[in-house]
Amino acid sequence: MINLEKITPIIKDFLSKVTKEDFLQWIALDEAREKRGFIQDELNKIASVVDIKMSYVYDKSFSQHVIYVLPKSVYNSDEYATLEVDLITKFITKYPYDDIHFITEGHDHKLPEFEFTIDSLKK
Repeated sequence: MINLEKITPIIKDFLSKVTKEDFLQWIALDEAREKRGFIQDELNKIASVVDIKMSYVYDKSFSQHVIYVLPKSVYNSDEYATLEVDLITKFITKYPYDDIHFITEGHDHKLPEFEFTIDSLKK
């Protein structure tokens, strides 16, 4: 059993040192980790079905999650399209205020460095 009498002063001390901005930033980072983890799990599911390479980045300039998909032939396939729609549906159901965007070769937007890549392409 937790002794609240001992913990309460520790919590009060901690809260007296944390600003509202710090707390909100911590919450935002935790939410970002959760969303990135969700996307990574779903991309791994796609990679277990399709030979594909997918790279992820959160593009702050457009406030959206971006997945860069290769090869273009897979990106344009019906099988992949079904999997992508399923992922998008799950994502917007879970995170209705976030955007997720899939792109492939030929996009005209410079992306920041990718945060992770999942590659199931047969070498």
